[in-house]
Amino acid sequence: MKQPDTHSTNGKLKLVVLSHTHWDREWYLPFQEFRLKLVRLIDELLDILRQDPDYRYFMLDGQTIVLEDYLEVRPERRAELLAHIASERVLIGPWYVLPDEFLVSGESLIRNLLTGLRLASEYGKPMKVGYLPDQFGHIAQMPQILGGFGIDSAVIWRGVGDSVRHTELLWQAPDGSSVLALYLPSGYFNAPDLPLNEEELLARIDSQRRLLEPRATTPYLALMNGADHAFPQAALSKILATANTSLDDAQLMHANLPWLIDRIKREIDHDRQYGTVLETLSGELRSCATAHLLPGVASTRMWIKQQNAACETLLEKWAEPFSAFASLEAEQLHPGVCSTAVCRRPDAATQPRNAERWRAALRLAWKYLLQNQAHDSICGCSVDQVHEEMRTRFDWCRQIGEAVTREALLELTAHIDTRMDLGRLDVDPAVEPTPVVVFNPTEGPRSDYVTVALPVARCGALIHRCGALIHQSPSPTLLDSQGTPQAYELLQGSDAEPDSAALCVGFVARNVPAHGYKTFWLTGDRATPNLVLGAKSRSVEASASVRPGGGPEHRRPFASETDVATVQVGTRSDLGIENDFLRVLVDARTGTLSILDKEASREYRGLNLFVDEGDAGDEYNFSPVPNGRIVSGLAREPRVTTLNFGPCRHTLRVEGVIDLPTGITEDRRTRSADTVGSKVVTDLSIYAGLKRVDVHVELDNQAQDHRLRVLFPTGIAADASQAESHYAVLRRPVGVPAHDPSYVEHPVGSFPQKTFVDVGDGSRGLMVANRGLPDCEVLGGADGATIALTLLRCVGWLSRSDLISRRGDAGPAIRTPAAQCLGKHSFDFSLIPHLGPWEEAQSAAHRFVQPLRAIAADIHTGHLPDSLSFLNVDPKRLVVSAVKTHEEGRGLVVRLYNADVQPTSGRIELFRPFAKASLVTLEEKQIEEVGEASGVFHLEAGAAQILTFHVEFDPPVGG
Repeated sequence: MKQPDTHSTNGKLKLVVLSHTHWDREWYLPFQEFRLKLVRLIDELLDILRQDPDYRYFMLDGQTIVLEDYLEVRPERRAELLAHIASERVLIGPWYVLPDEFLVSGESLIRNLLTGLRLASEYGKPMKVGYLPDQFGHIAQMPQILGGFGIDSAVIWRGVGDSVRHTELLWQAPDGSSVLALYLPSGYFNAPDLPLNEEELLARIDSQRRLLEPRATTPYLALMNGADHAFPQAALSKILATANTSLDDAQLMHANLPWLIDRIKREIDHDRQYGTVLETLSGELRSCATAHLLPGVASTRMWIKQQNAACETLLEKWAEPFSAFASLEAEQLHPGVCSTAVCRRPDAATQPRNAERWRAALRLAWKYLLQNQAHDSICGCSVDQVHEEMRTRFDWCRQIGEAVTREALLELTAHIDTRMDLGRLDVDPAVEPTPVVVFNPTEGPRSDYVTVALPVARCGALIHRCGALIHQSPSPTLLDSQGTPQAYELLQGSDAEPDSAALCVGFVARNVPAHGYKTFWLTGDRATPNLVLGAKSRSVEASASVRPGGGPEHRRPFASETDVATVQVGTRSDLGIENDFLRVLVDARTGTLSILDKEASREYRGLNLFVDEGDAGDEYNFSPVPNGRIVSGLAREPRVTTLNFGPCRHTLRVEGVIDLPTGITEDRRTRSADTVGSKVVTDLSIYAGLKRVDVHVELDNQAQDHRLRVLFPTGIAADASQAESHYAVLRRPVGVPAHDPSYVEHPVGSFPQKTFVDVGDGSRGLMVANRGLPDCEVLGGADGATIALTLLRCVGWLSRSDLISRRGDAGPAIRTPAAQCLGKHSFDFSLIPHLGPWEEAQSAAHRFVQPLRAIAADIHTGHLPDSLSFLNVDPKRLVVSAVKTHEEGRGLVVRLYNADVQPTSGRIELFRPFAKASLVTLEEKQIEEVGEASGVFHLEAGAAQILTFHVEFDPPVGG
C-alpha cells in the first residue's frame, strides 16, 4: 500500500476529531435513570452550540431513538434541537437503535434502518453512514443491507481480525456487494476528554498518531472524541486551537463522520488511478484477537432470545403479510372502508380503513420490539431491572401483533366462500358443517399438523364438558373440498371456562397452498360409531381415523393423504413410535433417543443427551470452572410414557431429573459438592406424513453458575457445518478457531444461528431447527460431529475481571441474580434427518418455526375460493423473508433472498393480476420495472442476493 498522497491536504496529516457519545439506552442503569443523564447531556450540548460557534459538530451515536427519549421530557427545546440537526451540527441516524446484529433477524435490521431513517428525515437529515461502533461482531450480509439503503460506508471495531493491516477497508458481502469500512483499531473512544494541558494533550495525540498513521491509506486519521455516555467537551474548540499551534506536520480539525468518509473516498478514488487496491474483508467478522467479541451473550438470559424470536415470527410471518393480503381484498370489495366481517357494523363506511390502522399499529409494534434489540438489551448483559422492563415491551409487541393477525385472518375468512356441496356425501343434514380455514405463512403446498379451537356454540353435535363422559352420536367427520375424510383427533381445551369451553381439533392439514389458506369442514357423519369424550387424559380426548369405504375403523401406516400413523411400543428399554419415514426409540435407561431414517437406512443414536458444566463467567462470556465436573445425562432411569396415540400425532413423554451442583465455590474454581435435582420433561412428537421429530422440553432449573446444553451425535465425519444466518446459509468449520495467547479473549467453537444448523456429508445429514435458541456449537470427534444446542447459561454477574476466557472486564462488576434463570423454562427444537445436502431439509426447518394457524368460520358466500395461494415463489431456494404493505401504503412489498451459492432464476406468482411490479431498494425506492399487467413475473437472483419487489394493483372502481 502506497504512502498517503498529500495532494489535497497541503502536506499535513489531518487529525479529524469526531465528537460523539455512545449512548447505551439501558445497561448498568435502567432506561429512566439513563434518560435523565441523556436530558442533561443534550441540554448541555444545545447550550454549547448556542454559545460557541467553533464547536462545530456532535454525533448522537448513529441512532434516532435518543431524540424521542429527550423530546418526551424536553418538548420545549424541540425547535432549537431541530435547527441544529438541519444545519448538520447535530448528526442523527441512520439507525433507530444500535442493535446486536447476530441475535435479531435480518428483517429486524431492515426495519431498524427503515424506522431510523424515516424518523431522522422527519427531524431533519439522516446521517448516511453505517455506524456500527460497538456491535459484538458483524454479520456477513451487513454490507448488502447497508447498500440497500444507499449507504456505502460503515464504521466498525469489534470482530476485525489481527491480520488486517489498514484502517480503510473494502467490506464485502456474500453476494459480492461491498461498502467502504473505516476500522477503529482502538475503538470508538480513542480521544475522549482531551486534556487542556498542552503537554498531556500532545502526548495523547502522539500515541494515537503512532497507532493509526502506519495503518492509514489516506492522510485522515479518526480521533473519536467520546465514549460510553460521554458528555460534550465545552472547551474543545479552545483545546484544538492550542494543540494546532504546536503541530507542524499535522492539523487537528473538528469535523463530522460524513465529511471524513467523503474525504477518505476522494483520496481512495485518487489513489485508484495509480493502481492502489484496498484491503478486502469478507464474510462475518467474529475475531477476538484485539477486541472482546463477547460471544456468551448468545446464551445469556435465553428467555429474551426466545421471546424476541417469537415476536419476529409473529410480525414478519403473520401480522404483516396477512394484514397486507386482507387490506388488498377489503379495498377491492369496499374501497375506502373496512369489511363488515371485522367491523360488523351497518356504518362500516364511516370507519377508518383497516389497512391504515393495521399499518400504524404494526409500526408501533416494531418500535417496541426494536427497543428490545439494542445490543445491551437483547444480549441480556444489563442489570436485572432492565430485562424486567423488556418483558412489557415484548408483551405490547405480541398484543398488537396477535390482534392484527386475528383481525386480518377474520377479514380474509369473510371473503372466502365457505359453502360446501354436502348433498353427495353421507353426512347428517341436521348438523351444520363448521368450516375450518387453515392458513400457511410459508412456501407450499405444505402438509403439517394444526389445531383449531371450535366454540361449543358452533359445534353442533360436538359437546364438551370437563370431567364427564359423554356419548354423542353421530360423531363428526372432517372433510376437504373434495369430500375426502381427514384423520383428526379431538383435544381438550385447557384455557376455556367450562360453560364456554372450546373443543380443540388437531389434524394434519394436507396441501395448504403457499402463503395462503385451505378450507376443511367438520360435519356430522351418519355412519360413524359413537364418539366417547373423556377427561382422564390431559391431551387427547378422542380420535377419529379414516374408515376406507365407510366400514369399521381401520388403522394403517401413512401411505396417502388420508392415512393415519402407526405406533410400535416395545419393551421397557426401547419404547418407540414410528411413521413411514422415521422410527423413534427411547432408551429407558438413559432417556436418550435414536432415530432411524428409513429413506437413508441410517440410524442416529444417543440423541437429546443433556450435558451440564460449570460456568464461572458473567453475562458476556462463558468461562469454564477449572476443576468443575461435567454432568452428562439424567440422574436415574426416566419415566417413559406414551402421552398421545392419535391418528395424526404420536407423542412420547420422557420424565427425569438432572442432578446438578447447586453452584460454584467462593473461589470460583470448582463446582459445589451439594447437588439439587432439576426436573426435566421431554415430549417427542411425530406426525402423519412428516419427516421430523419435534421436541418440547420443560425444565425447572434450581442450579446456579452453569451451562446446560443438549447434544445430538450425528455419526457423520464432517469438518464443517451449515447454519442459517441473515439472508444466507454459512459454512462454519468444526472446532475452535486457530489463535495465539496474545488474543484478548479465548476464541470459542460456538456460533450464533437463526433457524437451523446442519451436519451432513452430501448424501445425508441431520438438521436441528430451533425456536429462539441461537447459541450452537458443532463438536468434532472420532465418532463424527456432534451438534450442541445451548438451552441455558446461568450466571450471577454483569461482568467480572477474573475470567479464564477473557482478559479484563466488559462492564461494571454488578450482581445480577435474575441472570441465574432459576425456575421453569421451556424449549422447542426439531430433529430433521434428510437425504442429500442441507437444502433438502431447509423447508422443513422453516415450517417447524412457522406453524400453521386455523380458525373456525361460519357458512357464507364469498368471492375467494376455498383454497388459495396469495403468493407463490419458485424455486424453493428463493426464500421469502417479508411480505408487507409498502411504507407509503401503496401495494405489496415482497422480499426474498437466494439461499444458494449459485445464481438462480425464479418466478413470483400473485393471486391476482397487478398493474406494475418493480424492483426496489430495501428502502422501498424504485430501481426498475420488472413486470406489468399480469399475475406473474420472472427474476434473476445472484448468489446470496437479497431482492425486494413492489407490486402495485389497479385501484378498484369507486376508489
